[in-house]
Parts: sequence; C-alpha cells; structure tokens
Amino acid sequence: MDRDEYLKAMGIQQWQRRSKISQNQQQTDFIVETSRSIANDDWQSLKQEVETCVACDLSKTRTHVVFGIGNQQADLLIVGEAPGANEDKQGEPFVGRAGQLLNNMLCAISLQREDIYIANILKCRPPNNRDPRPEEVALCTPFLERQITLLEVTH
Repeated sequence: MDRDEYLKAMGIQQWQRRSKISQNQQQTDFIVETSRSIANDDWQSLKQEVETCVACDLSKTRTHVVFGIGNQQADLLIVGEAPGANEDKQGEPFVGRAGQLLNNMLCAISLQREDIYIANILKCRPPNNRDPRPEEVALCTPFLERQITLLEVTH
C-alpha cells in the first residue's frame, strides 16, 4: 500500500493546490500581491514577519508564535487549525496528545516528523482554545500560503 492509500485509510484528507486561478479581479489582485511578496521570501524572513505580526488581537495574548517545523523540502505537509496551550508554550505545532497521535500515525506509514513539514492556519493560540474566527483565518492564511509556496520552490 502506498502513502496516499494509507492516508486515505486513516481518513486523512489530502490537500492539493488548485491549478487554475479564478478570474475574480479581487482574487487576482491578491495573488499578484502575494506573488510579489513570495518572490522575496525565504524561510527566515517569513518567520521573522510572522513573529512580529500584530494584525489581530491574538498577538496580545500569545506566549509564542507557532510558525511551523520540519523538513523545508518535504513532500508532505500537515496543517492544523490553530495552536493549543502546549503549542503556545513550546512554539511548536502538534505537541502533547495531538503530537503523540500524529507521531504514531506517521510511524504507521513509515515516516517521522523530520520527514514532513507541520504548520497551522493560525500562528497564534486563540484564548481558551476557542475556534478561530473568520477574520483571524483571513489574516493568517497568506502566511500559510507563503509557507506552501516555499515548500514547493525548495522541493
């Protein structure tokens, strides 16, 4: 059984970047602006930008930014919704019980954390582990998209 079959059997949804760009002008403008930013991106400058972000109120309550971790040339990206309390304390995604479960799932398909890249949509923990608000997701999504692009470029 190959990796895709294992992931499907575990009920893990696989995400793939769309190949067609919408004709909607607002989306096109956003993509052009993001592309200009990505052209000058590297992992360190993107991480620094995320660490100094104050675009929403989550920046006021975070302990650490949870940027992402792992192989920056990985074939596989795991994306979580938002950091929890343990992630906020350590500045690393998928630690604690969720991290143990992820490690076990990866082991089942002969992978380790070092083989993949792990990130979250939100880079800061919502208070009391509440669900992310749409405006928070909208503000953080460009960071995740830039991480995805850097993974694609360095792969």
